[in-house]
Amino acid sequence: MSSDQALNQNIKSNLDLSRLISIELLGSLLVSAFLIGVTYKSLAANDQQTDDKVKEVKQNQNLIRTSVANMTTDIAIIKTEQEYVKKQLQEQKADLKTIRRILEKQYDKDD
Repeated sequence: MSSDQALNQNIKSNLDLSRLISIELLGSLLVSAFLIGVTYKSLAANDQQTDDKVKEVKQNQNLIRTSVANMTTDIAIIKTEQEYVKKQLQEQKADLKTIRRILEKQYDKDD
């Protein structure tokens, strides 16, 4: 019976060891699942933040493009107005020269 008792003791010891290993394995799996979940949640949040930042950058780029287009239009208008003002000044200079000549002729007649 001593060998039966030793065998039973050995089987009991193996069962206890098997249960302990099963509990440790189950605990390790639960901890691993928790860590994977936390990591996934963190990565998902970072991904969402990145998407939000990319959308914001794209909106800013569109605003900049619109502003540049408006500035280009404004510059074209200013150039046109400058050309008009320049032409008007040339006409005024020509008119002033004509008036001056007329006045000089009249002044010369009066003398």
